[in-house]
Amino acid sequence: MIDISEKKRFIQQIKMLPTIPFIFHRIIECTEDPKSSASDLKETILNDQSISAKVLSLANSAFYGFPKKVTDITQAIVILGFDTVVDVAISVSILKIFSGKSGEEFNKEMFWLHSIAAAESSRLLSKKINYPKLELSFILGLLHDIGKVIMSNFFPEEYDTAVFNCRAVNEHLYISERKIFNFDHTDAGGWLSEKWKLPDKIMKSIKFHHSIPKIPEEYSTEIMIAEFGNYLAKKNKIGNSGYDKTPFLSSYVMDKFRLNTSKINALSEELLAKKEKMEAFMKIME
Repeated sequence: MIDISEKKRFIQQIKMLPTIPFIFHRIIECTEDPKSSASDLKETILNDQSISAKVLSLANSAFYGFPKKVTDITQAIVILGFDTVVDVAISVSILKIFSGKSGEEFNKEMFWLHSIAAAESSRLLSKKINYPKLELSFILGLLHDIGKVIMSNFFPEEYDTAVFNCRAVNEHLYISERKIFNFDHTDAGGWLSEKWKLPDKIMKSIKFHHSIPKIPEEYSTEIMIAEFGNYLAKKNKIGNSGYDKTPFLSSYVMDKFRLNTSKINALSEELLAKKEKMEAFMKIME
């Protein structure tokens, strides 16, 4: 077992640990600042050529089935809707800096599909409970497991061992992570959050989504939205986060959002109806 202080210091100091992408930082600013306008954000996003190219690719995908090739970015925004364009910007900026080959056991493509599904699930729940910051809820779902990618990128062999072990003995991945690293992906994601100076709502959802009974009350809504997003994506087997142990949804989450089996099944149907769109979304990320 590796000493946690040594491992944490290495992760924080390693030169390859990425800085926060500008576009992602700008989107977070807009979610936090009520004075920010959609037009300001649109201009920022469209000034990024790589994101504009992905937006055009998605508009031209078979899923949307537009009869003529879309070459104009403004037309692409009309076809996709601005919310989807923001989702592309968020996802491209994050996936681009955490690219790399999958390990023997940890499949990054399936991991990111799970993360996109968790992001969509978080937003579906937010609509049902009238949580107003829908883009923030998408970010909460997308980033909840970001620590897994950090660990896999920096320690691929050790992390593959953790994934293999959790499957072999049928235990949660974070338990296997702790046995090898003396910390888990929620800690690694938390350290990245500190480096990026992410808002506490996002940082706490990354750090506490596996510790619902211990969460700080001030951020309970955001943390539980992230936990539900993770749960619904796993329940419906969209992507794979490393090990899909039979999902369990905390009674705290059920009670807070007044959920029952019928409501969860209805949200599952909504999520599954978006599966083809999510798969098309992932294809343009390649």
